[in-house]
Amino acid sequence: MQDGLPTYRDRVGRIHTKSKHFSILLQKVPRGDGVSIWKFSNKTVAQIPEMYTIFGRGILDEVLPQWFFHIRVFKIYLGEWVGFFAIGLLAYLLAVGLTGPLYYLMGRQERPLYAQLLTSFRQPFRLIVWALIGNQLLPFLKLSLVAQALHQAKTITIIICAWFAMRIINFSFVRLALRMKKKGRPGLTVLLPTLGNVLKIVLAIGVGIFWLDNIGVKVGALLAGLGIGGLAVALAAQKSLENVIGAITLFASRPVKVGDFCRFGDSYGTVEEIGLGATKVRTHDSTVINIPNAEFSTIQLENFSMREHMWYHPKIRLRYETTPDQLRYVLVEVRKMFYSHPKVLRSPARIRFEGFGEHSLDLQVFAFLDVNNPDNFTEVAEDLNLRIMEIVAEAGTEFAIPSQTLYVQRGAGLDPAKVDATENCVKSWKDNHALYIPSFPQEKIEELQGSLDYPPAGSPGGVAR
Repeated sequence: MQDGLPTYRDRVGRIHTKSKHFSILLQKVPRGDGVSIWKFSNKTVAQIPEMYTIFGRGILDEVLPQWFFHIRVFKIYLGEWVGFFAIGLLAYLLAVGLTGPLYYLMGRQERPLYAQLLTSFRQPFRLIVWALIGNQLLPFLKLSLVAQALHQAKTITIIICAWFAMRIINFSFVRLALRMKKKGRPGLTVLLPTLGNVLKIVLAIGVGIFWLDNIGVKVGALLAGLGIGGLAVALAAQKSLENVIGAITLFASRPVKVGDFCRFGDSYGTVEEIGLGATKVRTHDSTVINIPNAEFSTIQLENFSMREHMWYHPKIRLRYETTPDQLRYVLVEVRKMFYSHPKVLRSPARIRFEGFGEHSLDLQVFAFLDVNNPDNFTEVAEDLNLRIMEIVAEAGTEFAIPSQTLYVQRGAGLDPAKVDATENCVKSWKDNHALYIPSFPQEKIEELQGSLDYPPAGSPGGVAR
C-alpha cells in the first residue's frame, strides 16, 4: 500500500538488466459486467518489444527449427543445449588460437622453469581462457531464465579455477622443495606433500561452499555444522596435531637430522627417522626408541654431529713429591707437544697448574682437537694421553694415586737421576731465557706448529723411525 502507485495499479515484480530495470505492473479494469479484474497494464505491455530484444531467443530462433524449442532436456530447451555446444566449441578454438603461440614460444626455451610451467598449467590455463571467452559470447544466445540460472551458477568455471589453483599448489611446493635442497635443508621436504594435500582439501571445501552459495543454497547452517565438527575433530586429534606441529618445528629449525648422534634428555643415540608423529632414535645398546615429536621438539637436544671441534680436557694429578722444576718441565713440554701436534688447535690450547688437591698437584688441560667424529676423537686423545705419560716419566715424577689408605711407600719412588736431569734441563731453560712460563712466545709457537708426527711412529700410517 506504500509503493506510491494508485489503488488501481500494483507492481508484482521487477526484471533487472545491466542497463535498465523493467517494472511488471497490473491494473484493475472493469470487465463489462460490473466486475473489475486485474490485467497487465498498458505500460508493461508497451515494454514487451524492448524486453524481447534482451530476453528473446535471438540468433538461435532464427537459425534452428522451431521444434528445437519444444523439447526440453533437464528443463532447458534443446536449442539452448545446441547453443551451449556451439559457443563452447567456438570459444575453445579461440582459446587454442590465443594460447598456442605462447606455448610454442615457451616450449622453445631451454630453461627448466618453462618446461615445468607448461607441464603444470598448459591445460588449466587454456580452459580458463576458454571459460572467459565463453562467458563473453553466451549473452548473444538470449537464453531463457532457466538456462541463464544454469549459466550463473558458473559450475564449469568454478571447477576449472579450482583445478588451476591445485596446479599452483603443486607447482609451488615442487619449486619450494628444489629451493630447500639447494639450501641444504632437504629434511623439510618430507612434510611438503602432506602440507600440499591439506591445502588442497581446504581449497576443495571452500570451492564447494562457494558453489553451493552460488546456486542458492543457504550455507550458514552448513558452515555452523562444519565449525562444530571441526572443533570435535580438533579436540579428538589434539595429540596428533601436536606431534605434526612438533615435526614441522624439527624440520624447520633442524636441531637434529637423520644420522646425527645426539643427547636427548639423559639418553644418547643416533636419529634414524623423523616422521610426522614420532622420531626414531637408536641408542648405544642398539635398541630403538620412538619419541613423540611434541615431546622431542621441546626437550633439550645436544647435537654432537654438528661440532666443528671436540674438547680435550683431562685433569692431570701429580704426586706431592714433585718438585717445582719438575712441574715446570711438565708444563712446558706438554705445551710444546700441543703446539707441535697437527690435530690440536693452537688456540686455546693450554695447560695450567690449577692448584693443590687433596692427594695431588692438579694440572688443568684445555684444548680443542681438529676432529668432529667421536671415533677420531678417541684416537687423537689416546695419542695425547700417551705423550703426556711420556713427558711425566721424563720429568722423573709420577701420577698421584688418590687413596685414603696410608702407605709407607707408594709406587717405585722418584728416580734421582731423572730428577737431576729434569732440574738441569729447567736450569738450562732459565739460563737461556727459554722457560716459556706462563706462555710461549708467538714465534716459538709458529716454529713448533705441526712438527710432531701423527699418526705416531710405529702405528699403521705412522712415520718409520
